[in-house]
Amino acid sequence: MLELAAGPGEAGLLAAELILPGGVLISSDQSEAMVELARARAGELELGNVEFRVINAESIDLRSRASTPCCAAGGTCSWSIRRPLCSRRGAC
Repeated sequence: MLELAAGPGEAGLLAAELILPGGVLISSDQSEAMVELARARAGELELGNVEFRVINAESIDLRSRASTPCCAAGGTCSWSIRRPLCSRRGAC
C-alpha cells in the first residue's frame, strides 16, 4: 500500500497494522522531516512492515502500478494522479 503526503504517518500507520500479515506500507511525503517523524512513530509502534520514502506526489508516475492501493489522508488529493489511480481503486 502506498501512502502519499503521509505527514507524520498517522493514517498510514493504522493501515499498516490492518494489512498484516504480509502487507507492506510505503509511507511517503515530500518533507524529509515528516518522513522522519513517521519513521520514529513506526518504531514506537514496533511496526516492521513499513518502508519510508521522500517523494513529491505530484511528480511520480504510477501508471505501471495502477492496481496499487493508495491513500492520501494527509494531503489534498488534488494532484494529477488522483483520477487515474484513486478513481479506479476508490482510494481518495
